[in-house]
Amino acid sequence: MQNFTLTNSIVNSGPYPVWSTGGLTNCAYYDVPVTTFAACFNPYIVTKNVVIACPSKWPSSSWPGGISLLGSATGVGFVNYNGGNGGNYQLLSSSPYHGAASDGKDMGANIVLINQQVFGVR
Repeated sequence: MQNFTLTNSIVNSGPYPVWSTGGLTNCAYYDVPVTTFAACFNPYIVTKNVVIACPSKWPSSSWPGGISLLGSATGVGFVNYNGGNGGNYQLLSSSPYHGAASDGKDMGANIVLINQQVFGVR
């Protein structure tokens, strides 16, 4: 995939951040995020993102620049993360990512807008 852009996002990497099976011919085989980005998404742009990951396994040096790496969702400052299950994923005004996106808005999804757009959808 060319010209991949990841900007102003908050994502959870899961136990295997950017990795897949399939052998050496698979671009996502390497198990090192920055290597996989270079192999699978070249060219890519990664700016102003938060990745919830396992820093002991994948330290910040293993990720592309433009990523703040957190060990848990607690550091994001969600209103109510609730273990990632039905929580309130808006950011607290005390969150370090409140108003920190490149457009001056909160990083991550615009939860208020999403809720407005899906209201009444069945």
